[in-house]
Amino acid sequence: MSTASLTERIPFEFKVLDNLKRSSPLLLVSATETATPFFRMLALTHILSLIEVGFVSVLTAFYNFFELSTDMAIYRFVFSAPKSQYEEALAAAHALSIVRGLTVCLLALCAAPFVATAVSLGTHWMAFALLAPAILIRSFEHMSIRIAERDFHYWPQLKATGISMTLSLVVLIIVASITRNHIAIIASVYTQYISMSFLSRVFADVPYRVDFRSPLFKAAFKFGYPLMANGLGLSIAMQGDRFIVAGLFDLQTLAIYSVIMLAAVVPMSLMTRVLQSTILARLFHASSNPKRLREEVRLSSSFVAVLSGLYAGGVILLLNSIVVLVFGQKFHASNVAMMFLGAGCLVRLVRTEPFTSLMLHASRTKRLAASNLVASSSLAFMVLFSFFERSIEAVLAARFLGEVAGLVVTFLMVRRTPESGRFAFSISTAIGFLFGGAACLESVLLTRAGNPLALMVAACAAYAIAVMLWGAVDLGHRIRRLRGIVAPDRNLQTDALPS
Repeated sequence: MSTASLTERIPFEFKVLDNLKRSSPLLLVSATETATPFFRMLALTHILSLIEVGFVSVLTAFYNFFELSTDMAIYRFVFSAPKSQYEEALAAAHALSIVRGLTVCLLALCAAPFVATAVSLGTHWMAFALLAPAILIRSFEHMSIRIAERDFHYWPQLKATGISMTLSLVVLIIVASITRNHIAIIASVYTQYISMSFLSRVFADVPYRVDFRSPLFKAAFKFGYPLMANGLGLSIAMQGDRFIVAGLFDLQTLAIYSVIMLAAVVPMSLMTRVLQSTILARLFHASSNPKRLREEVRLSSSFVAVLSGLYAGGVILLLNSIVVLVFGQKFHASNVAMMFLGAGCLVRLVRTEPFTSLMLHASRTKRLAASNLVASSSLAFMVLFSFFERSIEAVLAARFLGEVAGLVVTFLMVRRTPESGRFAFSISTAIGFLFGGAACLESVLLTRAGNPLALMVAACAAYAIAVMLWGAVDLGHRIRRLRGIVAPDRNLQTDALPS
């Protein structure tokens, strides 16, 4: 058999280079979206004072809280709609987006004075209020460039996102250099969303339409409203801690906390974004074959567990040094803080995928919302721990416990989903946790040895090699099982074609 004919017989799912080539635009989109907050903070930490950086962190948390807490993932409704109803579903989704944007804008305007007073910035409440209209502006974005992910078309989204993010960063640096205060972040946000609303229309595949009377408007709302509870849980878990730190400490401490959290969360958000889009697309194309769907979920569980083990080890062993190198010595944190932060990242990743994609694919958005709401219990742990110790370490320990609670609930929520592969997930996750524990032990031993550079490099290399060896064995097994299901499927489809 020739090499060419052999290649043609290999299913697309296992052509690694083809997968990477197709996913590269999505990776760039995700990198652009998630790296922008990092570069914003990097620029601001070198231009503004520590107090102003803390002020920017509170403003960003305020905006993100309202944006996330009311996120209905409306474009996911069109994503899962039949292609014959694409334009009708898109018009209904645009209408619902505008209603949501107007409602959230009014809520944010009303809440601005109270939030500002709660974090001892009452005289600056107008800075909070100025961010509210940006939410409304974003609601006019054309969703078709996002929905194109369903067919692995990422370039329109990449171009619109890349241009808008670049413009926002340029404006941020210019305004920050002139004003030397928090007005820079407000100008940057407006630039980003005005340009994104315009560019999304430029690169869209169909004209922008809004239909408030469409029968699918109600269906879109029914799909999305449970996800508001999911978004509320995510926003409380991701942004609420900044309000608590601002209330318990001061703006300087908040600045340090925000920087180390941003350094950890930005790469993790990038991974989650790519994983969710890729896994959801794979589940969509495997939905006609229950056996293949189960194996896709198991493969995804194994892959996420390996990725989580690698990332948690990097946070625990390397992140502190990277933060000091990039942002400066004033943002240094203890090794104990890094251990809790790395452990929290590990749990967050394994509880998020593939179960988020699985529940979205099955339209079980209420279960998804419940698991993320439980994760927000970390705020209750933060308040509780504050009675005993007020430190960044205590705050990060509370975040870790909240993520563990969310993982337990997520695991229980999928118990009636036959394709969830809970046993395979449990084994992979347990091994991932063992590697996370090994990274913590390495960190303790390195600290006792004085953190010599050569020993740190050797320890990190040994850890990464061990995790990748485990991944090669586990993922190889999962891919072979999936190949055994996909290959006969392809042969049947080929035999069914007319000669």
